[in-house]
Amino acid sequence: MDRQRKIRFLNPQAEKLLNVSAADAVGRFCGDVLRPEVDAMGRRPCEHACPILTARRNGSAESREQVQPVSGRVRRVVIASAAPSDGMQVQVLRDETELEAVRRTRDTMLANISHEFRTPLAAQLASIELLRDGIGGMTPGEQRELVSSLERGAQRLTWLIDNLLESVRIESGQLGIRRHDVELDSVIQAARDLIGPLIEQRGQTLQIQSLEGHPVIRGDEQRLTQVFVNLLANASKFAPPDSTIRVGGRATGNGGVTFWIDDEGPGPVDVEDKTLFEQFRRSNGEDPEESGLGLGLYIVRSIVERHGGRITLSRTPESRTRALVELSRDIST
Repeated sequence: MDRQRKIRFLNPQAEKLLNVSAADAVGRFCGDVLRPEVDAMGRRPCEHACPILTARRNGSAESREQVQPVSGRVRRVVIASAAPSDGMQVQVLRDETELEAVRRTRDTMLANISHEFRTPLAAQLASIELLRDGIGGMTPGEQRELVSSLERGAQRLTWLIDNLLESVRIESGQLGIRRHDVELDSVIQAARDLIGPLIEQRGQTLQIQSLEGHPVIRGDEQRLTQVFVNLLANASKFAPPDSTIRVGGRATGNGGVTFWIDDEGPGPVDVEDKTLFEQFRRSNGEDPEESGLGLGLYIVRSIVERHGGRITLSRTPESRTRALVELSRDIST
């Protein structure tokens, strides 16, 4: 920059960051090229907090700004400005856009984890206090109800922790698939045992339709059980209380398996929206009390794809939301 804060040189990295050629930028006021975000009063940093001017007074300066170059994406940058030398000043731009996105994701995830863990923990603490205060005076039925509440809370916490650990394994490439013959009936039963109390808590009914052909898949029983647990939990969360969740499956002609889970909830606005299966993606407008970590469908898709299969969401003619999983018998490594 020169004394008038006009650009005199731009290296190739700055050209790429600002999406402008040096030939087009040289001679222009730097604020017109960077286009930093204005404050609440409509002022650009150039007018009241310019790091170039601050460096002239203090010898150096650094600021964090959000810039939107012409024809470029909004970027979050750290601008370090040096003191003048022979009428020129050097500014170094460090792009922290991706780092900022990671920070936001981390903060969102931590907030979601705190909320999701606090709810069942609060319920468990309340049950424990009631048990403690009522020892010797409660009926066996009242005691059983409180113990059941503690069990549901512990199961929910276990499910949340499992999803978090699975997400980490997927991100680090450590999600391995063991291959052996697995009966779909046993997978469904295992998932029912794990998630059943949470479904019953909402007064919902789990209806398992007769499985055609006794479907058998070559895959990882533990991972497939996790697929069912997450899909059933998702169905329960978005379906109305006292409604029915339906599970069905059949063997396919190629030796594979198809299974589905239907619920009576409204479903997502766009069932073909691929971002529904992204990490930390939560449905718009869902009740905060029924929120989640945004990991369930992401984990389901990852496991299903590692089994050489695919998962789709759709609306049935009966106006139900359907999660359909198709698996081939033989999976690749």
